[in-house]
Formats: sequence, C-alpha cells, structure tokens
Amino acid sequence: MTLAGTTGSLQDVVIANTNGAGITPSSNWSVANNLTVNSGAILHAGNHTYLVGGNLSNSGTINSGTSTFKFDGSGTQDISSGSDFHNLTIDKPAAAARLTSNATVDGLLHFVSGKIQTDSHLLIQTSSGTVTGAAQNTGWVNGHLRKDIAIGTTSQTFEVGGPNNYTPVTLAFTGVSTAGNLLASVVSADHADISTSTINAAKSVNRHWTLTNSGIVFTNYSATFNFVSGDIDAGASTGAFIVGKYSGGSWTYPTVGTRTPTTTQVTGLTSFSDFQIGATASIPNVTLTASVSPTGFARPRTDLVYTISFSNDGVGAALAFVITDPIPSNTDFKLGSATTSLGTTGLTPTLAYSNDHGGSWNYTPVSAGGGAPAGYDRTVTDVRWSFGASLSQTLPNNSGSVSLTTRIR
Repeated sequence: MTLAGTTGSLQDVVIANTNGAGITPSSNWSVANNLTVNSGAILHAGNHTYLVGGNLSNSGTINSGTSTFKFDGSGTQDISSGSDFHNLTIDKPAAAARLTSNATVDGLLHFVSGKIQTDSHLLIQTSSGTVTGAAQNTGWVNGHLRKDIAIGTTSQTFEVGGPNNYTPVTLAFTGVSTAGNLLASVVSADHADISTSTINAAKSVNRHWTLTNSGIVFTNYSATFNFVSGDIDAGASTGAFIVGKYSGGSWTYPTVGTRTPTTTQVTGLTSFSDFQIGATASIPNVTLTASVSPTGFARPRTDLVYTISFSNDGVGAALAFVITDPIPSNTDFKLGSATTSLGTTGLTPTLAYSNDHGGSWNYTPVSAGGGAPAGYDRTVTDVRWSFGASLSQTLPNNSGSVSLTTRIR
C-alpha cells in the first residue's frame, strides 16, 4: 500500500497490514494521539517527519530511512520500538517522553523542550549519532544513556540528568585501541555508601554518577562532572572538592583537575564505576605513643620520665583534644615536670592536676605534699593537658609530645 496525497491531522494510526511491501507514506504525518505498528507490519518512514502527540508502540518494523520522529504531546508519552530511529526530536511543553523499551537513535537526537525518561531501559546512540539542544531549559536524558566510543583520542558528552536538573558528564579518552560503548546515568542523591568514604556528606554535591564500560580498551581518560548550585550543601567550598570513585565495595580518590563553581574534573582514570563529589571529611586520627626513661629495672628514689607522643595522621584537623596521664602507683609527682614539646603545631595547652583520679581538676601541687620528699607531691593522681586549638593533619605541624616525671618511693 502507498498512501497518496498530503494528510491533514490524524487522530490515531494503526498499521496492521502484513504485506511484505509494507506501508509507504507520501508526506509528513501529524498524529494527534497514538501511532501503532502491529506485529508483522512494516512502516517505511522514508524522509518524512512524523509528529506524534500520544504513544508510539512498534512491535513490527519501522524502516526509519532519513525520517524524523517528533514527540510533542502535552502529557507523558510512552515510546516502545524494536526498530531504530534515524532522527528523534523531543518538543514537549509538559511531562516527559518515557521509554517502555530500549530505544536507539542512529542520527540526530534533538531537544527542543522536555526530557526522555528511560526508567530501567536504555537510550542508545550509535557511532553515527549526535545530540543537539540538550540544556537545563530544553531537556536531557533522565536515566540511562549509552554511546559508542570510537578508536583513537576522542571525547564524548553524556547528556544526562535527574528529574529536575541537567547534569551531564564529559569524557576525554586517550589511546582507545578497541571500540566499545559506555553507559552513563546520574542519581540526584549522595551515594548510598558515602559514609564509608573520606567525603563529608554534609559538604557534598547531592548527586552521583555511574559509568559502565562494555568492550572499550583504552589508555586512560578524564571526566568532567557537571552539577547545579542547588546540588551543593550549604557551606561547602567547590574549590576544595574531591571526587570519590566507588568500586568493589571500596573508595579511591583520583587526581582532581579543573574545578569551577559547577564542575569538577578528574584525570588519569583507567576504569569505570560510581563517582561522588564533595569536600574531604574532617576526620582526624590522633595516635598516642607512650614511653618511659630509663627503661628496665630502676631502684627506689630514681626519677622516671614518662613521655606521650601524639600525631594526627587523619584527613582532617583535630579541633580539640585532651591528653591525661595517671601517676604510677608507688611514685611521687615531681613539681614543675609536666612539660610539652610542640614544635610547629602552634598549640598552647592548659595544664590541670587531679588528686582524686580525675574526679576534679582543681588541685595545685605543693612541695612535700602528702608526705613526699621536698620538690615532689604524693597527692597528685593525674595530670591533664587540654588542647583547645586545632592540630593539623599536615607535616610537620601534626605532631608533638607531653611528659612528666615521677620518683620511685
């Protein structure tokens, strides 16, 4: 069958003819509601434009030729097609075009207004395809977008976003020796395992991306992740953002490249996974090491110097910390022996003494206190150093020591 003449506006079109020659329109179509191609039927789309205001359901064959299918309905439009589109245009004043099967575009995917919602399906663009018009005010792929990656040094932008915002990712490959395809998606929330990373969930981009490789062999790539200002937690500094790469239950942190207020780049990547952006969590890790001098056997009336060395080897400054040291039994505290060696830490501790094993900290040592020899105090039970300033995590400002002296009775 050949449909002659120029049609006006059609309401619903169902193609059910199973003749092997199929149906060949002779002009553009404007279908106000649904376009259906039944199993066994063939539509030769030619070089025409098909405006569809409702759903497209193709369980037969659409030979797309150089045609353009344009979805311009005011409500949600379902797209189910086992055949490839040549050109696909989204021009919807409201709602989304929703995939109920995978959909492939070989030519131009053009956004005028509105989004393609993929749900669990894929929007696939072959190596001959291009995307134009994708932007915050015009539309994008809300879900899963797969593109071919060619041999050589190449770059590709994945025009993905969430329900409300366009947040694409651009990849620049070096040394692609085997072509394949890459699947990209983004979720409008922090990664479910962000708490196991060194990224501060309260100072993050509330969004994470997933990249999945199929067959691409390459040397390395860089990735530039785009986000919007509304994604950023209050008080977070975009100039300090890092990127966490989550794979196999663990996090790594690739080299950060260029940062802007709404983009963060990482370089030198050699594999794909989930990616989360945010500021480094301020997680200090202050370790203590105790020692005594002299060591080994010591006689009565010998002075023993007890030293506690501390070092912050975490990923954030220790905003405040306290060191306490009990006086060993059968020894007497030596007056004036509670000292510090703080190097370049910039710390100034507050020193306090207890005579009730830490129940209170308002005791002042006195010479011969508690029956001790002159210059010693037997009443002191504990010494405390309180550091109210921050201890850096960066060498050489991250370590120091405290010490005290006691005398064996």
